[in-house]
Amino acid sequence: MGQSPCPTSVRCRRLVIHLSDLVLTPLFSPEELQLMYKFLKSPGPYPEEVDPTIREQYLEDEEFEEVLGMTKAAFNETPKWKQQKLKEDAGLF
Repeated sequence: MGQSPCPTSVRCRRLVIHLSDLVLTPLFSPEELQLMYKFLKSPGPYPEEVDPTIREQYLEDEEFEEVLGMTKAAFNETPKWKQQKLKEDAGLF
């Protein structure tokens, strides 16, 4: 009789997940998927297909400029600290 892998003071169950049982939702790049601001702003939930760290990049160009006040190119050249501030102010952080 083997020893239990669980401490006696903790109730636990052994969980086995097989890779064939997993259903993964791929993340789409902003070039593949563009969404309206109302689907990307905080608080979530956000679409599963969106990388939450770059939600602003999924905005259409025109709406990006309306929400963040600059083009995507200008935003991407802005220092990271300023990008974070702009994203916070826009509800995209």
